[in-house]
Amino acid sequence: MKDVIGNLKRTLRRGGTAAPAPGDANAVTTMHKGANVVVHLFVEGEDAPAHDFTVTAIAAARAVLAAGAAATPLKVTVKAVAVDDDSADADR
Repeated sequence: MKDVIGNLKRTLRRGGTAAPAPGDANAVTTMHKGANVVVHLFVEGEDAPAHDFTVTAIAAARAVLAAGAAATPLKVTVKAVAVDDDSADADR
């Protein structure tokens, strides 16, 4: 098994895939994985003084994330978008 993992690492470093060789009973196959990735965006721009800028900022963040999702073959799902006025960068 140790040599199978070593071969897999070498294959992946060369840009190959983890697909097993036909008939290889000891081959490592791919598996479905997911990760929660935290992204902090700072959205700024001009807006009317009385308008709630968080509405505009959230819409802009959703648009950026949706457009960026097209740049990868992986499935990207936006689970939540919210304004964090308490972050360390909020007063930038």
